[in-house]
Amino acid sequence: MQPRSGIVKSRTGGIMKQRRAGVTFTAKPKGFTLIELLVVIAIIALLAAILFPVFARARENARKTSCQNSLKQIGLGFAQYVQDYDETWVTPDKPTGTVTPGVVCRDGNSPEDGWEAWIMPYVKSWQLFVCPSNANKTYDGRINGGRCRTSYAINLNYWNNTRKNAWGAPVAESDWVKPAETVTVVDMTAADSWVGGWNMNPPANWDDPVSSPASTFTNRINQLHLDGSNYLYKDGHVKWNLTSRVTFRNFSIEQG
Repeated sequence: MQPRSGIVKSRTGGIMKQRRAGVTFTAKPKGFTLIELLVVIAIIALLAAILFPVFARARENARKTSCQNSLKQIGLGFAQYVQDYDETWVTPDKPTGTVTPGVVCRDGNSPEDGWEAWIMPYVKSWQLFVCPSNANKTYDGRINGGRCRTSYAINLNYWNNTRKNAWGAPVAESDWVKPAETVTVVDMTAADSWVGGWNMNPPANWDDPVSSPASTFTNRINQLHLDGSNYLYKDGHVKWNLTSRVTFRNFSIEQG
């Protein structure tokens, strides 16, 4: 039965066809307008602006976790060293000109001193000493001045303590007052921190954060991981923290 208007409508492949009095009219689907395209582009740009920081944070979290795992392995290397050396902690330097047998930096040269060389026989990989978030390629395990440069610095203050009254005197396990609260290794920066630590002057207040103006080594702590740093403590645990939450007390075995 034909419609009263005499118009017959049919749809084929998404195209509307109208037939009237033996003549067929074809209506093509309507495309996007310029405004509609601009709206779609704006939505995509908005989603990208929201998601990209999320992805970047997730990537940095992964790097932070990798750095923490490396520090844990370094902590295990310290523990093994202490067991083999009569419960005595590593010393800051070795006698000039001496090398640890079988230990070489990433460039193939043998280091003459440095705490990394002491524990290399236990960790067996220079890659552990390179933080994945450290873009400074000079700290990649190659030798410089007798030491292998790395991304981490050791807390030299436990060698320079009044109990021993001598720089570099052997430090026994029993000398650590609060090992769970005392930092041994942390991310580092600054031009001279490849030496592997700090020489901290006694502050007026041991509870001042290391980020305070009185600090002599604030700028040597890398805040690479989401505005914070990874810290290895004497008892072997690793913790991320802000420099504003870490105090001078955390860097002294005596004031621990």
